Amino acid sequence: MSGSIRVLGLDREAKDHNNLEHAVLGCTDDAGINPTEIATHIVSGHYVATINLDADQCAMVHRVAAAAGFTTGDNEFGSGAPPTTDAEARIRSAVFAHQHRVSGRLIRFPGYPATLVDEVTVSALLAATSIDEVVALGADLGDDAVIVANRFIRPTLQSGHAVLVVTALEENRFRPYEIEHQHQCCGGH
Repeated sequence: MSGSIRVLGLDREAKDHNNLEHAVLGCTDDAGINPTEIATHIVSGHYVATINLDADQCAMVHRVAAAAGFTTGDNEFGSGAPPTTDAEARIRSAVFAHQHRVSGRLIRFPGYPATLVDEVTVSALLAATSIDEVVALGADLGDDAVIVANRFIRPTLQSGHAVLVVTALEENRFRPYEIEHQHQCCGGH
């Protein structure tokens, strides 16, 4: 990459993270860029995407995303002035969260293609990706534990780290907490 690293935020008041993911990936594809890190964030009830890019790539994706109906801004936008729209406020919040790695759900990350497998051990996953830690809910997890990924892994940013949360299936086998095809909850709750 040339130039300094920027975090670009993209907002179009999305209420569905799958649609946002597809739209953002379409923008990066249209710009001819394959960023190493893309995250989604929930800010004020909307999904906002953030992308790590160098300055040249940031300008290119900004143009493509703006043409696709996104409001965009990067970590240098605003220069300390208060946001003038709700979208600007959401973007600034998401960009800050991504920069400081305090929250967000990674849809692309260094080593991402290595996670497109059916099963992987914790040690192999940590060695092949930028995931810093794998945490099991309510169970002990060793380096030899097998993650049944089914070609879908979404780590989250927490306390400065990329963390994959998993749940136990059976002896020494786990699955990511977030699965690809989640059922929709029935209404009225």
